[in-house]
Amino acid sequence: MLYRKMDTRRQRKFIHPTALSFTLIELLVVISIISILMGMLLPVLQQAKNSAQSVQCINNLKNTGHVCYLYSENHNNYFVPIRTNANSGMAWSRILVRGGYYTDLIDTAADLYVQNLDNCFLLCPSNEPEKWTWNSNYSYGMDNAGSGADAPFRISKMPGNKLVFADSIRISDNGKQHYIFYEGGTDRCVHLRHSGKANAWHLDGSVRKTDRKELLDNNLTTCVYP
Repeated sequence: MLYRKMDTRRQRKFIHPTALSFTLIELLVVISIISILMGMLLPVLQQAKNSAQSVQCINNLKNTGHVCYLYSENHNNYFVPIRTNANSGMAWSRILVRGGYYTDLIDTAADLYVQNLDNCFLLCPSNEPEKWTWNSNYSYGMDNAGSGADAPFRISKMPGNKLVFADSIRISDNGKQHYIFYEGGTDRCVHLRHSGKANAWHLDGSVRKTDRKELLDNNLTTCVYP
């Protein structure tokens, strides 16, 4: 009797390996649940990424505006011009780099390179190009109205709510950022890339999320994309 009881206990403890395995239906159910969870999480993660990029963009524009204030202090209250001459020459961003106003950018006679790409605040992180190159056409856009090379404006003569810099795009250049936008054009535009709004720096130092209506109030009607 003792032998039989011990044998019964051994049998109770033994579980056949096949009893632990999943059936095909159970496996499909698990995969379906995982897929549903991924479908719910991915939009949330993408939204969080977009929000973080927009915050970084706002900080970039604040830094850019601060650099322009430093430039004006050294140039009799004149704001940095869009370019060194009316038809060609260096863009405003390269003028600032050449002047030593960006500590993480170095400009030589023939080229422009970056010491720290991650901290380059000339570019919005939400749009191409992601890295600064020698081509100074790629940066935030400056409004060409009253800011041209022939007549750079004096800060003291302009209203504080003047929109100066904004997210920009040149449609014909594969949608890359561009250093200029202007009313009357349809190729070099303000880019509503942050959930239908553009981050814009104003002369009073503020950066605001700007929608199409506010751009219309700033007399920007044709150069807004999309």
